[in-house]
Amino acid sequence: MKVLRVSNGDYQVVVQNSGTITLNTGVRTGTVLVTGNLTVQGTTTTVQSETMTVKDNIIVLNSGETGSTVTLGTSGIQVDRGSGADAQILWDESETHYSPTTATTVPGTWVFRRDNGTLTGIQTNSIDTNQGVLGLINSGSTGYVTVTGTGDYEQKILNYVDPSNPALGVSVIDDDRIPNAKAMSDYVTSSLASFVAEVFGAGDTLGQGFDTVRFQGVASCSGTTLTVTIATSGYIKVGDFIAGAGIPGGTTVLGFMAASGYEGTYQISANLSFGAQAITAGDAVSKLTFKVDNVLKATIDSTGLIAGNLTLAANTLSSTSGAIVLDPTNGKVSLDGHLELAVQGSAPSSAATKNIVYHASSGAGDSGVFYITPARNDELVSKRRAILFGMIF
Repeated sequence: MKVLRVSNGDYQVVVQNSGTITLNTGVRTGTVLVTGNLTVQGTTTTVQSETMTVKDNIIVLNSGETGSTVTLGTSGIQVDRGSGADAQILWDESETHYSPTTATTVPGTWVFRRDNGTLTGIQTNSIDTNQGVLGLINSGSTGYVTVTGTGDYEQKILNYVDPSNPALGVSVIDDDRIPNAKAMSDYVTSSLASFVAEVFGAGDTLGQGFDTVRFQGVASCSGTTLTVTIATSGYIKVGDFIAGAGIPGGTTVLGFMAASGYEGTYQISANLSFGAQAITAGDAVSKLTFKVDNVLKATIDSTGLIAGNLTLAANTLSSTSGAIVLDPTNGKVSLDGHLELAVQGSAPSSAATKNIVYHASSGAGDSGVFYITPARNDELVSKRRAILFGMIF
């Protein structure tokens, strides 16, 4: 090793203006070692090495800036892509973004793009906001969030019984996953396909439906956990009675564990153990009720329509109070047909302000049709008996 030592003062190698100083390590690649700091005062530094190692953990760009922003507008890193547009990671002072922390729009934004200005993608598997709010888009009127590029994304959000037929029911896979439009559409389609509203109306004017068996499917049970594996029709709700082989009467659904009315797990009121078997679930009755001012006014069930004290069923209008009053608004009651009067075992009581017509066993009038007025109780005379009485009297 040969050493050039300058004991006192500095040392300079000077060449002609714009000349070149070459440190030649020979034909084979050698090493140039600088034991002190290296300051390059020129405007361009070119490094042609294939491997560059930097010990410093922070690389400073735009060093020496005297303003409050990047005076040149941008600062960053550019990747040479040969004949393709170069890739850039830039801090751009002209771009702004909305800050969820301050709820204001602030200048200066990191931009991932090509050097022709086209924005490019970022591949990562996590974004940590340090417990803050993540803002997306936040400006303009045409942007939106999309998951284009992935296949059947909605099936990563919702658990389909049959992916080709969501009407058979879906359940949520993970409460914290963000759905896309297709997932929401399938969920609504499924819900409406098998869902019948129990209550309709407004305020204290309500209609409510009750159904004997609303759900059919296959389930197993361990303890108080009912696991539904197949939902054939209908859906399960809290309070439903569960029926099936070996299931005691009165067993009800107490709550949802990991389900939404279809496949999944439910807590039930009985401690049971059975393998996969057919079950049904639903309310104990089948009827529609109607309330006005929260007072029951009418019921429709298997026997017919009950409104107030009147029952209409099997072509029969009857009353639970014993009397049916027809109150016409035009002063008359019209019948387009004949009137049938059943034989009465005894005469009805007279009314002070009403006339009564009824049918009983025939008497002297030979008609069996009797009338009661406030002053008289008698039988209408048949035509034949009237002629006979006329001849006699």
